[in-house]
Amino acid sequence: MWIKKEIKDLIRVRDMSEKRQGMFRMDRNERTLAFSDEIVSKIRESVTSEIFTNYPEIDLLYVKMAQYLGVKTENLIFHTGSDLVIKSIYETYVSRGDKVLIQKPAYAMYSVYAEMFQAESIVQQYDENWRFDLEEYQEKLVSEKPKLAVLENPNGSIGNCYSHQQVESFVKTAARTNTLAIIDEAYIDFCGGSVIDLIDKYNNLIVVRTMSKAWGMAGLRVGYAVSNKDVINDLFQVKPMHQLSSFSIMVAETLLDHDIVMKEYVEEMDRVRKYVTDVFSCKNIATTDSKIHFVTVELGKVMNVDHFRDYIMEKRYMIRRPFGMQQLSGWVRIGLLPMEQMKEFMKLLDDFLEGNQR
Repeated sequence: MWIKKEIKDLIRVRDMSEKRQGMFRMDRNERTLAFSDEIVSKIRESVTSEIFTNYPEIDLLYVKMAQYLGVKTENLIFHTGSDLVIKSIYETYVSRGDKVLIQKPAYAMYSVYAEMFQAESIVQQYDENWRFDLEEYQEKLVSEKPKLAVLENPNGSIGNCYSHQQVESFVKTAARTNTLAIIDEAYIDFCGGSVIDLIDKYNNLIVVRTMSKAWGMAGLRVGYAVSNKDVINDLFQVKPMHQLSSFSIMVAETLLDHDIVMKEYVEEMDRVRKYVTDVFSCKNIATTDSKIHFVTVELGKVMNVDHFRDYIMEKRYMIRRPFGMQQLSGWVRIGLLPMEQMKEFMKLLDDFLEGNQR
């Protein structure tokens, strides 16, 4: 009755209430390798009554993250997950009728916030061979002159990575058209090539990051933006009183002090990904050129994916449904597990294919 029209007209899909505890979760790009007892013990030792009773103190986390990234604290702003970092950018800069340039597939909230803030979305899609024409995308910057343009590096649906040079070219072109360039580096720890070193060279650059992926903190919602001082000051205008919980801050600080935990996980996922792509290659099942902790696979070419999902669910394995886009139908993004569980999953795949040839 009181809802704003632009909010009422949003099309949102409610999360399914699937029970995921105790499952092999290959559906949401989470860390699937358990943290060591040593790290868990360090976190437990830091849990005191003040964690619950005191308002959060975030200053030390700013210092630790700035040191880790090689920037100043004035170049950082934290938020409750990268999705709210993105929302704060829209709140600060995007008005009704502004143009926003977006890739598809990509993180869904870029499109949701464009609708929410009544912007005009200009979309460029990957083709049926999972190629994305970055030159054409930059040409749209010149022809459309959007207020905001988004480039995921790596892409969160395909896993492909762009070089530092390619991303800088995109940011440079955006600067010429007075466009804010969001470089979403949610998965950057897996492949390198960050453009954080360019934040003072280009005043239109905003790097969006999260600790949900390689750092394994999806349940604690720690996201942040890195940019020049003026942009960060703009974003502080819309930040809430408290950005993170005391517990999230403490865990993030602990992992920054022990960044080897993240690096070892990345190394393990590199090893598992090579194994998985080699196996699919031997089966003549196509995969994307992913560099991160999932592979996107053309399962729909060799099986009924819904039947396979039901089959492996009984064995406690969960994967996503295929992409809904017509040119990408049949392709499924599969999160990687530790090697032992990944081999079990591939055995289930073999068993299903043997008994359910199409």
